[in-house]
Amino acid sequence: MRRYRLQMISLMLMWIGGIEVAASFLAKYWFHFDFRWTPYFFLALLVGIGMYMAAKLI
Repeated sequence: MRRYRLQMISLMLMWIGGIEVAASFLAKYWFHFDFRWTPYFFLALLVGIGMYMAAKLI
């Protein structure tokens, strides 16, 4: 049960980080808006990937 909870939290972090990074990238190139990418979303993406890998190994 704990492993599945870790996987779900990590998937949520990956979705949040990935959607923000992809949306900022597309908005920059399609609409020429300059968004400053916050490191929190990159951190959420990396932590989510790391937690997912760790949950798969446990």
